[in-house]
Amino acid sequence: MNFVDSHCHMDSFEERTGIDFKNWWESADPKPDAVIQVACEEPTFAYTKKLSDEFPQVYAAYGVHPINAENYSETTEKKLLELWSEPKTVGIGEIG
Repeated sequence: MNFVDSHCHMDSFEERTGIDFKNWWESADPKPDAVIQVACEEPTFAYTKKLSDEFPQVYAAYGVHPINAENYSETTEKKLLELWSEPKTVGIGEIG
């Protein structure tokens, strides 16, 4: 089976279940061929980068969801521009 989870928030999943990505991945059946971890606010950027660096099947999308727009800053924009140039970044989002 070939499939991709094109929009996941493993950070939220971990917070709600206490199950980290590695343990989830080991127990997933069937396993997706890839997952796209979506960072929707600056505090989740580092988690998403770490996950995509650590696991070959995890790709990243970075953005700021409109609900978090009040926290957008020049620092956020600078980080986004850097992250969007990373090889495992496959999308811009979450942006609404």
